[in-house]
Amino acid sequence: MKNKYALLLIVFSMAAWSGCKDCDDPTDPDCGNYDPCFGQQEFVPHFKMYDAISHWSGEELALPGSNAINNYIMIEGDTLLTRRVIFIAPEEYDSVWWRIGAEASYRQGKGVRIFFEDLYPENLPIIMIGKRQPNVACFSNEQAIDTVQRFLTLKPRTDTKVTGQWIGAYDTHPDDSFEINIRFPKGHNYGIAIDYFPNRDLSPNSDGSPTQGSSYPVSLNKFWSSFSLTTSMASDRYGRRYRMAYINGEVYGNNYQYLKIALKYSYDSDPTFELLPLTFNARRK
Repeated sequence: MKNKYALLLIVFSMAAWSGCKDCDDPTDPDCGNYDPCFGQQEFVPHFKMYDAISHWSGEELALPGSNAINNYIMIEGDTLLTRRVIFIAPEEYDSVWWRIGAEASYRQGKGVRIFFEDLYPENLPIIMIGKRQPNVACFSNEQAIDTVQRFLTLKPRTDTKVTGQWIGAYDTHPDDSFEINIRFPKGHNYGIAIDYFPNRDLSPNSDGSPTQGSSYPVSLNKFWSSFSLTTSMASDRYGRRYRMAYINGEVYGNNYQYLKIALKYSYDSDPTFELLPLTFNARRK
């Protein structure tokens, strides 16, 4: 009888062993070391706060998940230069509630948009409560309902550190320095204008009056544009005609005394319109 049980044990062992591939892949259910939680990461409850500006398409911004959001530049952070803020929760949540400051009632939706009138609150508490399906099979500590609190500070756009006069040079011509001026155009609510850089169209008019220039959305220490390659031509300081795209600037260092502007451009003489990088490095004048 003992021999019979031993034989059965051997048969079952061989059957179990033969059912597994001769492999070492934790993502393959047929391998002996299969791990259904391999590569998965524990979800971190969070939400983001944005200033959404530079709307070019004419399409109304719908939140969240609309293609219209791609027509905006989304500036994310705890301190924003704006009075209009968008709060967006991760897609993993099925239902989301928000409490803004001391509001008595909760707002609902994965994304909410709020205009703060003429107020510039500091350290305003923002609470998000999100309900989702937790992955307890892999992470036993995950919860079905998450509560996240962040604090929001809003400042006027004039508090940005990027405006002022700068002197610097292109990385392609480091010994040929020139001055630029970064300012808020009169009547412009969202972006800045850059005089003298890099095309003549943004320089002051012949009578000395400032041009309107283009819109470069700003944060505390950055500005940028998500323009695709422009169709209009301009001339740089070396007389070369080009199309410009994707301008990104950053102020850094103690007291924000240094400036770096990175852009991409395509020369009119190049039929392929290949985008080339160019950097302008400067210091405060």
